[in-house]
Amino acid sequence: MSAASLASRRSVKNVEQRTSHAALSQDVSETPAPPIRSRSSRLDAIVVPASRPASCLKPAIKLSALLGVQLVVLCSKQTNGKQVADRVSTSPGARALIVEIPEKWSHPKFPTRTSDQVFKRANADRDSDLSAKRNVALVLARLHEQDRLRRR
Repeated sequence: MSAASLASRRSVKNVEQRTSHAALSQDVSETPAPPIRSRSSRLDAIVVPASRPASCLKPAIKLSALLGVQLVVLCSKQTNGKQVADRVSTSPGARALIVEIPEKWSHPKFPTRTSDQVFKRANADRDSDLSAKRNVALVLARLHEQDRLRRR
């Protein structure tokens, strides 16, 4: 690893967190996009790990309706499942699977490495259920045999 790479990271007891993910992205602005209805590029679902009010989901609801794909909303904290359902029901063409994730929820078969205290300290001691939501999304994808999953 180069010195520049090391300088762009900070470490907290064996946990490295990048200060920027810009180096991981690539410019595809000159690459033609495949047709939306192409089977090889078609999304199976848009998964949103939501923790903010339902009003913040408007762009995701609109996009899922535009693309004609299922929206999967994994709700916790400020996201109320009923409010999400109300918003989806008033958006023509939108359809959603809404899953409420209880506070501190875990499953004995899910890995907990990224839920450990050392990761919480690296995340400024903020409570996050993103790991649990990621695992739920992966299980749902596997159960529904969805091989392409777009997380927003």
